[in-house]
Amino acid sequence: MGKERPAGLNNSLHGLRFVAAFMVMLHHLIYPGDLHVKTWAGALGAGGYLGVTVFFVLSGFVISYKYWDDFERPTPSAYWHFMVRRFARIYPLYFVLLMILFYNLGVPHNLLMLLTMTQALSPPHYGDGIGQAWTLTVELMFYLVAPAIIFVGHWRKALWAAFIAAAMVAIYLQIRVRHIPDGHFVVFNTIAGRMVEFMLGVVAAQTAIVRRPAAITLKKLIGADIAIGCAFVGLCGLIGWYDVRATGVPSGDSVVGWALRDLFAVFCAFVVYRLMERSGPLYSFLGSRVMTAWGKYSYAIYLVHAGIIWSLVSGANFWLRVGLVMLIAQFFYLYVEEPCRRAVTSTLDAIGSMIGLVPSAREAVDPIAEVP
Repeated sequence: MGKERPAGLNNSLHGLRFVAAFMVMLHHLIYPGDLHVKTWAGALGAGGYLGVTVFFVLSGFVISYKYWDDFERPTPSAYWHFMVRRFARIYPLYFVLLMILFYNLGVPHNLLMLLTMTQALSPPHYGDGIGQAWTLTVELMFYLVAPAIIFVGHWRKALWAAFIAAAMVAIYLQIRVRHIPDGHFVVFNTIAGRMVEFMLGVVAAQTAIVRRPAAITLKKLIGADIAIGCAFVGLCGLIGWYDVRATGVPSGDSVVGWALRDLFAVFCAFVVYRLMERSGPLYSFLGSRVMTAWGKYSYAIYLVHAGIIWSLVSGANFWLRVGLVMLIAQFFYLYVEEPCRRAVTSTLDAIGSMIGLVPSAREAVDPIAEVP
């Protein structure tokens, strides 16, 4: 069954979150101006949507690692406090930005779907409201089943069986994508097609807990980290280039394209596991003070970089637009996201205590920041 966690989470995961958010922002900023990916920057821009894969793998890892002990023996209290923290983490900023959107564009007919973050359950509406927020629907679906998955994860064979099942579903959908109704939507925008990415993060977390990542000599680390960085950038560029060349658009439906994306997801799980070694230039860079800070702003960057706020800076040049978006995101993190997260958490914890759902001892003293 359970085994004591070797060490807590670390700040390099914040840095990786920023990389993921920045990738998605560059995708929406670079690619439309280089439709034929004639440059390497254009290829990276086209492949920037893979930042979503990084988010999903990282989410599976962090949630499993952080709540591993709580769900060894699941209780209503543990589930309540898990969902409270997930809700407080993603909903307040989303709600505020949604209100800004409604103020500018009016209240849409699918108001209830947008307010409940379920718009991505419907193919015609998955891009409504804050377009990129379809990923929050997928995240929400994972949150609902994560406690059960973590519970199963305490039996290694059962976890691998669940992972293989998720992989088989994803591969089947990818192969049949052109033959099922709304095939691309099902594979790319729903939990059915994306569950395997979360599961890769869960498997990486279980491995990191049971088998602590081994220390490697500095000389080997430098070489390995250079290779990892080059492979990460190279895969993004290659996938972006291949997508557009083979199908005309990023994330197009081709068997080779889906296989390359699956390979990238596996690589992301390896990178996350590698960061838990807590040594080497990659860990130092992603865990630096600057990357950690921007990693904390990454959710705001992800939500504000497109839509109404994005249109406000549409006339500026590339780097000015990036800088303005990041400053706006920093403002929303400091004065909206974080204060609201604390207020919502405190309020719902008080309600939980009133109805007998008392936080666990570990949760009450857990110093780990609310990472992805």
